[in-house]
Amino acid sequence: GLVFMAFALSPKSPAFSRALSFIAFAAAVWAISGTAYLFLTYLTISGGLFSLDNTFFDQFWIFLTAIELGQLVSLNVLAAYLLALVVLLIRNLTSVILAAMLGLASLIPMAFSGHAAGSSSHALAVNALGLHLLGICIWVGGLAALMISYRQDPRADLVKRYSSLALFSIGLVAISGISSAQIRIGTLENYLTTGYGQVTLLKTTMLILLAGFGFIYRTRFIEKLNERAAGFWKLVTLEFLIFGAAMGLGTALARTANPVSDYPSGDLTPAEIL
Repeated sequence: GLVFMAFALSPKSPAFSRALSFIAFAAAVWAISGTAYLFLTYLTISGGLFSLDNTFFDQFWIFLTAIELGQLVSLNVLAAYLLALVVLLIRNLTSVILAAMLGLASLIPMAFSGHAAGSSSHALAVNALGLHLLGICIWVGGLAALMISYRQDPRADLVKRYSSLALFSIGLVAISGISSAQIRIGTLENYLTTGYGQVTLLKTTMLILLAGFGFIYRTRFIEKLNERAAGFWKLVTLEFLIFGAAMGLGTALARTANPVSDYPSGDLTPAEIL
């Protein structure tokens, strides 16, 4: 959302403060849900049950401070709380850009967790996942900010600017997604016969549908928004539903074992043996 604001909105725009209020709310939701995710991740990994005794909280603190996964997720959650506060103080475009940089930097810990962290193609896997997250966040967050901004300030150039951001994001998501899939799935057979491969194919279908919506934006709606406003809102609503399904599938992938082993095979180098 902040990236969209930096790209499309002026501080003098009537939509500027409304968009900031929405982004502050979104960051607060992210912080709260991230806290729940952090806590549930600990329960899943430890295999323990929640209790109020000191032993439970001592072990949870060790997870947050000494275990890599806990540290990475904690950094992401702390960034969400910090961003929710920072956005409330924003008054100009420079601070929007700095806040956007903070939000995008908070994706780095997530790129280092999940399947990418243990992959034998570690560098490529982490970079691909990081770019995937970057593209998705700009794409989805930008669409949400566009909806809020357009209601307040209905101008076609806002949609046109978002369309350019979305086009960039589609390319980023597609290229990084193909790279990630190839690392973790490998063969065509694995795409068709494994749960991980099948969910990836469903995600690919969602991407194609969303790219089609982007094509409709650029060819049909941008120049005729005043005459076809109702159709625009219907398209945006449908797009959000498909985004939700695609991100749900992405969450499922993060919890599904990938077909290609994370461990290197063949003649191992001394570094791989270590």
